[in-house]
Amino acid sequence: MSVRSVAAGLLSLAVLGGCLRPKDHLASWDTRIQVPIDTVVLLRVALDSLKDYNVFQRGDTLGIFQAGDTTNVPLPPPIQLRFSKGWPDQLDSTRTRLHTRIVGVRALGYARVVGAQNQDAQVTGRLFVVFTSGDTIDTTLQITVPAGQTQDLTVSYTFDVPLSPYDFQFDITSNVNPLDPAFADTAYGLLEIPLAIHYRGDTLVTTLQTVDIPEDVSRAADSAAASSVGFLIRRAFLYLTVVNQAPLSASFQAWLYDSARTDSTLIINDTLHPAQLDDRGFVSAPAYDTLQVELTEALLTRYLAQDSLRMIARVELPALNDTVYVSTSDQIAFSGYLEFILNVEPDSLFQ
Repeated sequence: MSVRSVAAGLLSLAVLGGCLRPKDHLASWDTRIQVPIDTVVLLRVALDSLKDYNVFQRGDTLGIFQAGDTTNVPLPPPIQLRFSKGWPDQLDSTRTRLHTRIVGVRALGYARVVGAQNQDAQVTGRLFVVFTSGDTIDTTLQITVPAGQTQDLTVSYTFDVPLSPYDFQFDITSNVNPLDPAFADTAYGLLEIPLAIHYRGDTLVTTLQTVDIPEDVSRAADSAAASSVGFLIRRAFLYLTVVNQAPLSASFQAWLYDSARTDSTLIINDTLHPAQLDDRGFVSAPAYDTLQVELTEALLTRYLAQDSLRMIARVELPALNDTVYVSTSDQIAFSGYLEFILNVEPDSLFQ
């Protein structure tokens, strides 16, 4: 329902209720409407889903664990364990730049293998971890399991890794005759990530965020059409609340864009406060920053008279010399709303 129809309906109720006489001259009045802005996540330490694996924090280590079927799975066919961490949905992966690296990450694949009945089995475990930065871990271990015996297969690798999305894969294969298979009695994949990291300076950029505006409000921002909607935009504001649940301060910038993304204006350039830390150095409470900017008539004319407002935000994480600690709950996100103060002309609502 449009702002114009709501205002006209309220005015009609006032007339029917005897508060106003239809022939009276009606003075203009101000009203406010708010248009919400959905939450945008720029940084998330936790994985995007817990459907196929478990995440746990043990001391100063974050573990991502996926178990295979433990009821004597035959080999062959191969067994594959896989999990991944992607970019947050609203993050522009082509413009985001990550330089921070984590030291001492351990990838591990394990299987307890029960040999075939009548033949020795050559069983191979392969760890394959790929990061969006281009870093790749690819290591293989082969063992011989004598017929009727049980052996452990453990493939492990420790490495330094960029703070970036990844894909983890652990494959278990065997060369035995499928009619006399070996069995994997237990199998799992594990990625252990130290939570003590050194920030080397990262840039997080959102995708283009579009906020739909009521049609008559956007028409009121267009001087050529404003007379037909029954009200004027007297003032307009953008309010953003940024939740910083990371253990460091950061800079925050936001731009308005036109529909073709050929014209933009920087509207916010501010500094985010760091989250509160406990005695161990982990985040104990997030920091909240409320950022406000008034959208001038020139900005409304350039960016609002298109039925939506388009915005891109950027967070700059500084390079630090000291070690900081992250946890699975750490993130940086923002949400907010647009507020329009409208000057309603009642005499024009029924024209």
